[in-house]
Amino acid sequence: MTGSWVVVPGSHVRLVPVCTTHPAQVGTIHFAPGSIDTDQCDLPAPASGWLEGQTISFLIDFLDDGGAPIFRIYYQDAPATRPIGEVPAALLADRRVDLAIPLRR
Repeated sequence: MTGSWVVVPGSHVRLVPVCTTHPAQVGTIHFAPGSIDTDQCDLPAPASGWLEGQTISFLIDFLDDGGAPIFRIYYQDAPATRPIGEVPAALLADRRVDLAIPLRR
């Protein structure tokens, strides 16, 4: 799943989130999956209360004066199993990725 392009105000930068997943952290153990969907007033006391939340990668474009991408970065900070976390082909139709900063298993 992919979000919509967001333009950074006052800049020549736009980005789009790409949904991905978080792998197991220790062997096959995936610690604290899930997310907290309500505002919290206090920090969780047990470590198990710190849930990972939604894991997202980003496609970041640096734009020319006309709004066309001139440099594209793909940033992924949690390794995922393909095809999850890959940039959808439709987003690569107008420009390939110039710099990928991926974490893979």
